[in-house]
Amino acid sequence: MNCLENPNITGNHFFLFVLFSTLCLSNVFAQTPVEERENLNNYKIAVSYFDKNDFDTALDWYLKVLQNTPSNSELGYRSLIESGVSYFNLSNLEMAEAAFTKAIKIEPLRLISSEKDQETFRKEMLDLRSTVYYYRGITRLNLNNSVGACLDFQSMNDFVPSSGDQYLKQYCGQH
Repeated sequence: MNCLENPNITGNHFFLFVLFSTLCLSNVFAQTPVEERENLNNYKIAVSYFDKNDFDTALDWYLKVLQNTPSNSELGYRSLIESGVSYFNLSNLEMAEAAFTKAIKIEPLRLISSEKDQETFRKEMLDLRSTVYYYRGITRLNLNNSVGACLDFQSMNDFVPSSGDQYLKQYCGQH
């Protein structure tokens, strides 16, 4: 039986099953150093196309990274957000909103950190989290969802104080 199959579990064995399942799921996303390097190279390729405003090609590469990288890794999280920005720039607003919403559902401070010191990583993730709310807010404005956009601009302040104030004034009439 593979580790993802559901055996008959009763009583005290449930805890062991949860532990065993967690270990198995972590192995599903385990990557070899070669795979990690390939995903990082794919990400760098995506960024290079993004920087040239070739959003179609960048999106293809971001999606390739997302196929092979767990979204709870820093690389996966950044690829998810940048795929949303690519969708936005391609005027695919529904897909952009979906990508940003998925990124918002991921707790950024629980991401698998790279080798950065934890305080630097924490600050970067809070800044990035605020940025995701900004992008989803702008996307929602373009989808004529001003209530959702204003809530997103307000949420920006939860991560970086006062970061959403300008947009609340500009788009939501708050002073």
